[in-house]
Amino acid sequence: MDGFIRLNRKFFKGKYWEQKRTFSLAEAWLDLIFQARFEGTTDTKILANGREINIKRGEIHASLRYLARRWGWGVEKTKRFIDNAKKEHAVEHRTEQGESILKLCNYDSYNPLPNTDRYTNQYTDRTPTDTPTDTPTSTNNKKDKKEKNERETSPAHARVFSNNALRLIRETEKELNDDALWLETIAMNNRLTLEQVKASLIKFFKKLSNEGVELKSISDAKAHFARWLKLNLPTKNNQGNVYQGKF
Repeated sequence: MDGFIRLNRKFFKGKYWEQKRTFSLAEAWLDLIFQARFEGTTDTKILANGREINIKRGEIHASLRYLARRWGWGVEKTKRFIDNAKKEHAVEHRTEQGESILKLCNYDSYNPLPNTDRYTNQYTDRTPTDTPTDTPTSTNNKKDKKEKNERETSPAHARVFSNNALRLIRETEKELNDDALWLETIAMNNRLTLEQVKASLIKFFKKLSNEGVELKSISDAKAHFARWLKLNLPTKNNQGNVYQGKF
């Protein structure tokens, strides 16, 4: 069967994954996927000697000794595992400032970024060919647009639009708050905590409610929020750990 099993990243911080044990080959590979950098931006790490290295999406800063300790293996077994992965073109290896960096060659297949075609095709029911088959003609489009404009200019329509917009906003807000994987992805991409993301969602939907904005779909709401959050990232206030947004 094709398809994916959605696994919350909290699993890798849970008691089952963190129990002391010798990793299987499958667990070691899954751990590499988990450790690889998810964000699309490059992360600059400052080493103990003051030098800098760059970790790109799908890369892991890890030595053989580190992985061996993590997996409960010997260094030689770890080396054979990585060497085999390189032969299969699943992993590439490079060094920067003397540090070992692994790259998962097909990382996008495991963890596509949100708001991309690959993400849409894998995590929704849509495919690139899922387009409406009953697209109206240009003449009908003009007629529909004219009728829509006439309806929207009436006070009665304004009240209906407002009620429908508020109902859709409430339903969408609940669905986004229940989407743990999406929330964690947004948090990682923007280097925020889940609490900050949820607080930002409240402010975002309050803004939509006040403006009576009409949402087209869940994916539209997610994309709208992601763009809005980039412009309104929460910042630390003068009291230290308390965050407040620049709204």
